[in-house]
This record gives sequence, C-alpha cells and structure tokens, in this order.
Amino acid sequence: PFLRLEMAMVAWLRKRSWSAGLFLRYQKIRLAQHLQHNVAGVLMCRAVLDKINGQIEFLEEHRRTIARAYEERLRRRKARIVEVRRVFPDFYRRFESRLCNCAGLNSAMGTAHRQHRHGEVGAKAFNNIRRRIQAALENLPPLAEPFPTLKPRELLAKFPLLAGLSVESRDKLARHVRLLTFLPGDIVIREHHTDDALYLVARGEVSLREKGRDTGDMRTSIMSEGGETAIFSGHTGRVLVTATTTTMLLRLSRLHLLALADKDPELKRRLVKYAGFSKAAADPFP
Repeated sequence: PFLRLEMAMVAWLRKRSWSAGLFLRYQKIRLAQHLQHNVAGVLMCRAVLDKINGQIEFLEEHRRTIARAYEERLRRRKARIVEVRRVFPDFYRRFESRLCNCAGLNSAMGTAHRQHRHGEVGAKAFNNIRRRIQAALENLPPLAEPFPTLKPRELLAKFPLLAGLSVESRDKLARHVRLLTFLPGDIVIREHHTDDALYLVARGEVSLREKGRDTGDMRTSIMSEGGETAIFSGHTGRVLVTATTTTMLLRLSRLHLLALADKDPELKRRLVKYAGFSKAAADPFP
C-alpha cells in the first residue's frame, strides 16, 4: 500500500510545474538509495559465496545450488549498478566518491572508539578526533544532479521528432521540459490513465504492454534511446508503459506543445505527422 501511495504521489507531482525542485530532490535521493541497495546486495552475495564454500556440513549438491542462486543475484545487482553508471555517469562518480569517503571516515571513527575503550587514546584526544571526523562527514560534497548539464538545443536535437526544428523553436520547447528518472519496474503511464504529455526516451528503455481489443492477448514492444523514442500519453489508451532499465525521460505537456505549435508551423506539421498524434481519435489541434 505504501509503494502504491508513493507512486500515486509521484505521478501527481510530476505534472505540476511548481514541484520541479522538490521532485528533482526526490529523484536524486531515490536514485542514491537504489545504488546503495544494490551495492549492499553485491557485498551480501559475495559474503555468502565466500562462506558457503567452507561449509563442509552441507552436501556438495546443496552448496552448488545455493552458490548458483547467489551468483545469479550477484549478476543482477552488478548489472543494475553498471546501468546507473552508464545512464548517469556524473552522478555515479560523485556517489562513488562520497560512498568511499563515508566508509573511510566511519572506519576511522570505529578505530578511534576501539582505541579509546582500550585506553590507547585519552578522552581529550578522542573527543578532538570525533569532532574532526564529524565535521568531515558534514562537509562532504553533495551528490551531483542525476541529469546531464546539456544546453536546451543539445538536449532536444537528438530526437528525430524535434531535430529539424530551428534553434529558437527548440529553446522555447526546452523551457517547458521536465526531466524524470525511473528505476527498473517503475510505471511511467498506467493503463487507462493519461496525463496528456509527450514523453521522450533520453536514456534507457521502456516497455509498452498492450491488450488486443479483439483477442485480449498481450503484446509487448520496447522503446529505447537507440530506436523509437516518443510516447504521447494522451493516446496510449490500453497501453501500460513501464521502465525496463534505469531510464531518463523528457516530459512535455500537451498544453505547452499546442501553445507553441500554434505559433510554429514546422513544429505543428511534425506533431501532426508523428504517429502518436495522427492515430488519435481526436485531433490534437482542434
């Protein structure tokens, strides 16, 4: 229930322009927690694999079964970390540096506590060490923003739908772009739920799962940064859109698109030509 409530709140917040700063902070914290979770998983899997090899009381067959299970878990955890590093390289480097610094400082604090308990360090020296370590922890540089620092024209020029527009047109669009991160398994657009926006896949990939109108069979397709990249949520209908990897999407609301297209014939022509608009039951440009 809590996760459903959290996702509902996130879906509501990402549509509000006033929540941009709050939403960015939430995404940064969530991405860092995702990395911490998988780093801890890697350490736990390695610990189990090291331990199981020395458990002679288990049958060899049982040890191999357990080892295979944890090797597969280890592979999945590592793959998730590598994916975050690929999609958000600056964020990952800052996270890695911060994690190592925190581990080193906390290890030093533990050593100081042990030495103090054993009488190797006096109270005055210990308190001085503790203050210095606490100050160093508080002054660690913040995590980098998860999104790349690209100019508006660079950010939008990579999408075929918008690449041919003038620099001025892309700059106008970029003022209304919302950058969103999704972790594997996150729902981008729920079935029968719309928020009337254009989503562009900047990094990663999403799956579109649609139930056939006649047969009821489920059909799944993949959209990624290397292939088809745009989804118009106002016309997804029976489609469930889910992130399959760590993904960065650009969101442009339909309201802003229509307002800009009314003043830009080339943008209007491209949007009308785009399949997501032209297949709609209602004309997006009434």
